[in-house]
Amino acid sequence: MQLWNINKMKMLYEFPSFGSPITCLSQSPAIDVIAIGLLNGKIILHNIKVDETVISFHQNNKVTAISFRTDDKHLMATSSMSGDVNLWDLDSRRRLHVLNGAHDKSISSVHFLTGEPIMLTASADNSVKQWIFDSLDDLPRLLKQRSGHHAPPTFAKFYGEEGHIILSGGQDRAFRAFSIIRDEFNCEMSQGMIFSE
Repeated sequence: MQLWNINKMKMLYEFPSFGSPITCLSQSPAIDVIAIGLLNGKIILHNIKVDETVISFHQNNKVTAISFRTDDKHLMATSSMSGDVNLWDLDSRRRLHVLNGAHDKSISSVHFLTGEPIMLTASADNSVKQWIFDSLDDLPRLLKQRSGHHAPPTFAKFYGEEGHIILSGGQDRAFRAFSIIRDEFNCEMSQGMIFSE
């Protein structure tokens, strides 16, 4: 990892190896501290001003994204290749909770809204989910989600007189109806596997 002055196009400092390839970086709310996600599942909070590790954590596999809550709670979220989200309590320096199977495939992005108890996740399963931390135990619940076909669509057409519904079919053997007005009207009708006799 290297620290660069972009204006002068000059490298200021090169950090020693962290023992595994870096897969993601995220600025923490603390000044001069960044979160470093590694291929081996290690998460390092590192003070880049003094080149010193503040704390480190470990999850089961590759760290794909990192984000921090910026409201009154000191939480960090990390995501993985298996579709899980790990929540870390930075005050007690421990894992608070794991959202096992938050997505069906690798999570590419996790992000807390500024000053809000809301987290967004996006995945290779072609879905975006919004989670809210509003329970007494500070664990998230799914608030909203948007998803598409898990394989390329083969058909899409506006439906109805006003054209507020999109019908689509895809190689994932699903037929979907999307409302462009209200999420509550979205639905999916899937066809199971067909076995030859």
